[in-house]
Amino acid sequence: MGDVIYLNEMRKKRAEAAKQSTAAANRARHGRTKHVKEAARREKQRDAATLDAKLLEDKSGAEGEPEQV
Repeated sequence: MGDVIYLNEMRKKRAEAAKQSTAAANRARHGRTKHVKEAARREKQRDAATLDAKLLEDKSGAEGEPEQV
């Protein structure tokens, strides 16, 4: 004969595992120090500036014509 499985207990264990995974995701997203957040922001800005510097076309919207003020 097979083992007895208590469905209520299994449901509670599954809910607890879901809570733990959500908590781990929240810790990863929000659990950074101010210094680490600032460093990540600066790195993102530096990457964007580097990418913008490597563009072959200008962002003025008109091709080859200077932007009018």
